[in-house]
Amino acid sequence: MPSGFPTVKMSHILFFSQPNPRLMDILIPDTSSLINIHEVYVGGSHITDVLKQLFHVQVSREIPHEIRQSRKRLGSYDKLMLQFVRQARRYFPYEQDYANLIFNRFSPTADPNRNRGERYNCALALYLGRKRYTGQVIMLTDDMKAHRGLINWYESRFQITKTWTSLKLLLHIYLVMFPKWPYNRAELALRQVNPYLAGTQVEMTNRLREYRRYLEQLHIMLKALPSVKKMR
Repeated sequence: MPSGFPTVKMSHILFFSQPNPRLMDILIPDTSSLINIHEVYVGGSHITDVLKQLFHVQVSREIPHEIRQSRKRLGSYDKLMLQFVRQARRYFPYEQDYANLIFNRFSPTADPNRNRGERYNCALALYLGRKRYTGQVIMLTDDMKAHRGLINWYESRFQITKTWTSLKLLLHIYLVMFPKWPYNRAELALRQVNPYLAGTQVEMTNRLREYRRYLEQLHIMLKALPSVKKMR
């Protein structure tokens, strides 16, 4: 399994119930990941509906601005995605202090107008990590440059969050939704999202092969287990 692959938790199995956000893991997606998964459906449900059922989704104040700027890439899904992030937008006390701390410690000479979404998402994750008593805080990003830069710096200092790519997220959804989400549809979603992640053609091919193998292994193990009654 890929490093950091999540284990199933009872608090996640809430797809047919009204979720209790105090018991759920928090997911903080960035603009890159939301753009990459915006056409994914799990069964008959759009990915945003699935995320709202499995996680307490929150985003920093910068993400709605970035989604508006990316409307052309979202096509007919632009209004849906904008509504999704507006509902998930989270303001918190001393927000600017948190963002300034991360900026000044990571790269004080950088352009303050660049990477604002990642910076404010890290600030939100730090605030929630300090405040939260249950569950975990997960940052979702497909920005490989951020993974090597700001995200890597942040995680090495504040080990209170996990970072997933969209491909890891899809594996997690398959784990929780099995057998509701057919194997071939989950594999198709991996194929659909993989090219959006940065890399050469060889890197993309190897990455897809790797995640298809993870999915196949997961499928084999889940088929060997008795069914689980979903919590309501």
